[in-house]
Amino acid sequence: PLMLAIVTLYFLQIVLFVYAFIHNWKLGIAGNIQVAVYSVTVVLLGFVIFGETPSLIQGIGIGLAVIAIILMNL
Repeated sequence: PLMLAIVTLYFLQIVLFVYAFIHNWKLGIAGNIQVAVYSVTVVLLGFVIFGETPSLIQGIGIGLAVIAIILMNL
């Protein structure tokens, strides 16, 4: 079941990039957003699934990544 979720998310990522490409989004920004979202998702899944606790610095990094995504979309 976990592998199916991984494959589904990977497919969704491809579909979103095709959508961005077809609609003439700035692909550099779309790529940066994808990396930031991926990083935040991995940290959150580590917290939820494996009980990992993010450090203060990691929490600040997550916050800055979210702020960066917001700023890139202005």
